[in-house]
Amino acid sequence: MSGNKFDDTTYYCYEYCQTCQSYKLNRTHHSKKLNCCIYKFDHFCQWLGIVINYGNYKLFLQYIILNLINCLIVFVVSLYRLVMLRQWIGLSVMYLALSALFLLALISLVAVHWKLIYTNQTTVEFLNYRWLKKHDKQNGIIYSPILQNNGNLEYISIKDCNIVYTRDNFISNIRDALGPINIFLLLPTLNSFQTLNLEVSNKLKEQYKNVYKAN
Repeated sequence: MSGNKFDDTTYYCYEYCQTCQSYKLNRTHHSKKLNCCIYKFDHFCQWLGIVINYGNYKLFLQYIILNLINCLIVFVVSLYRLVMLRQWIGLSVMYLALSALFLLALISLVAVHWKLIYTNQTTVEFLNYRWLKKHDKQNGIIYSPILQNNGNLEYISIKDCNIVYTRDNFISNIRDALGPINIFLLLPTLNSFQTLNLEVSNKLKEQYKNVYKAN
């Protein structure tokens, strides 16, 4: 665990990235594709060829929702042409099958990401926590954050992984993921890093109130 340092304000431990040779902020993950640490790294999208992170997460979500709507329109039009008009049957069946396949995939993807927004997690955090729970690795991997208790490291319990960053309500979680909730929310804009929230949740602080020091 060498290379870690504590923040005297929030009392969690910053992890040191051996590749970048620098300390990583909370919720930061090293991307092998870009060879740098990225805040709120979610995943590398093979379809788009880019890293999905805090800055472009709203654009990514808008992109998959618009594609879902597009596939839904193709599905409905193909079904109408096949059942009602009985025209271009072969082509309609092909479009119907392809759009249905993509619809199932996109609905599942949107549902997964709304669940992640609901719990204020990224994909990489969710997969990491799930792996830890599956293999019961309480101390197998450095948690982020690591709490400080009188100079000692105290790991967050596996059962509390899903409340590390969740806010007091769903609206606050949406704000953390997609930026300020205003008339510009639906516009295809990047998230501003001025809206970053690095703090752990109040639920976690309450759960570990004996560890967190009073300000």
